[in-house]
Amino acid sequence: MTRVVGVDLGKTTCRVVARDGDDVRAGEAPGAPGLASPDGVARALESVLAALGAAGAGTPEALGVGAAGALAAPDAAGRLAAELAAACGTRVAVTSDATVAHAGVFGGRAGTVVAVGTGTVLVALDDAGTLRTLDGWGPWLGDDGSGAWLGRAGLRAVLRAAEGRGDPTVLTERARLWGGEPAALPGLVAGADAPARTLASFAPDVLAAARDGDQVARTVVDDAVRVVADVCAHAAAPYALLGGIATSEPYASALRDALGPDRAVDPAPPDDARLEPALRGALLLATDPTTPYERTVSRRDPV
Repeated sequence: MTRVVGVDLGKTTCRVVARDGDDVRAGEAPGAPGLASPDGVARALESVLAALGAAGAGTPEALGVGAAGALAAPDAAGRLAAELAAACGTRVAVTSDATVAHAGVFGGRAGTVVAVGTGTVLVALDDAGTLRTLDGWGPWLGDDGSGAWLGRAGLRAVLRAAEGRGDPTVLTERARLWGGEPAALPGLVAGADAPARTLASFAPDVLAAARDGDQVARTVVDDAVRVVADVCAHAAAPYALLGGIATSEPYASALRDALGPDRAVDPAPPDDARLEPALRGALLLATDPTTPYERTVSRRDPV
């Protein structure tokens, strides 16, 4: 029997670590659209169970899950916890993916996690132990500066260039390789099963074009960094930058510069490379109900 399992369920990938003493096993599966989506709980359950199978987790004694959308949909987080407890026959704790990331980086100490991947959310804990979140409102009302934000802005620039309203950009050719001619792009996004994830899949092209010196792409990245830095101004330093966008160049360097000297910190390296911050936090919250994060955690015991 595996003693404890941690899960980092994002919109793109679901990652799992199963830990029993010094033995660590890892696995992953495709992510889920987010708990706030109409079928969020069912899709999340499917994703977590697939990742558990890939890790060979068996029946753990405790399971901690950080799930995208949990803060926006706490009732859904509770339902996911109940369904996982029933399906796995174990104690389950479900909170947000950003919360487990904070636990993994700061371990209950003051600071702010700036998680920028498909979406954007900040989790801030102050010296008084007050935990709050900023953004994380999803792709239609928030997620400023995120992968979905970058992808949408990059594709909008392609469409404007196609009409002659915007400057020429190498993003046009990248968009053709990504999804076809400009006229096809709106339908591709609108018809996607997970539009935000589809938009975010174009973000690597935007970042690559910016690295290569394309001015249109560079402006998109600069605008994304500016809006994230503005959110950070409303949360206390130090800032830990996490997620596939926040840690990719040229975004990462630009955001560090915008935040100011020595205000961004790097998470401590784990003993095992597979135990990155969110998974470390999920393992912690699976078994410890006394942390400052507890008000965000839905816990269920097996029936």
